[in-house]
Amino acid sequence: MDKSKFSCKAFAVRLLAIALWIDAATPAMAQQSGKISYPALGIEFEVPDGWIGQESADGFLIGSNTEPGMIVLSTHEHKDLAALKQEAEQGIAEEGGNVLRKSTDFVAIGDNATAAEFSGTVEGQDAKAYIAGVINPHGAGVTVMALTTTDAYGPRYSQLVTEIVESLRFAKPVESSAVTEWRQALTGAKLTYLESYRSSGPSVDGFATGGGYSTQIVIRLCGDGTFTDSSNSSMSIDTGGAFGSSSGRDQGAGQWSVIGNVQGGATLKLDYPNGDVAQYALDYRDQKTYLNGTRYFRTQDAGC
Repeated sequence: MDKSKFSCKAFAVRLLAIALWIDAATPAMAQQSGKISYPALGIEFEVPDGWIGQESADGFLIGSNTEPGMIVLSTHEHKDLAALKQEAEQGIAEEGGNVLRKSTDFVAIGDNATAAEFSGTVEGQDAKAYIAGVINPHGAGVTVMALTTTDAYGPRYSQLVTEIVESLRFAKPVESSAVTEWRQALTGAKLTYLESYRSSGPSVDGFATGGGYSTQIVIRLCGDGTFTDSSNSSMSIDTGGAFGSSSGRDQGAGQWSVIGNVQGGATLKLDYPNGDVAQYALDYRDQKTYLNGTRYFRTQDAGC
């Protein structure tokens, strides 16, 4: 339920990942029912009676063996309802033609949540959803979405979302030893990702042909909690006497932190000045550092 598990966008949920659930009863799953608690996130909620849930790569999924559609919970970083509403007005649009647009006015659920219906198309089917965004005074907020086909949709889905929202309890996240250890390991560190490829082709008029590319990403984590990141990429094409290349560079700066995740591990969180948030699940295997499963070289030379 970190970015690796919970999305950082309040109303942007990966529809492709859940589209196959729309038309059928929930497949066999590791059943979790009743109260669900994530101390590392400070989040607790209850699965509705008759429904079962499981963790997924994009959040917490809840389904039923008797009712169509599904419910997905994910996290967001918004701190006020105005920001939630602004994002909701943009709707959800994904590759493959999956689109949901807000189709009703907002409805308040208590003092810290807002909800609305969304209509559109998912995997070629007409679909409707009821989505609520909830503000958490202690940390990451929660989005709750009930999604099904247009034909199956009814008041039941807003009822389910409201029930889950009203069951939500927030508390200050409990920091695990993994968070403490990773914070110490990353303070003053430089994280570097490197990738390159080179190919060679046949000779043309005595000239060698081929091409290649290289990519470098560097994240510098300063001791005062700030960070900078940069990326460089280049591509070259040699067609026998004619040579071309391109390169680019992006930079960012902001605040970094290490937070807990639902597995009891740690996640690197990068907050950019423009409000964007990036999160990377941290792992250490065979004396190598991984961010979201990708190898990064970690050295203690951040230079800040």
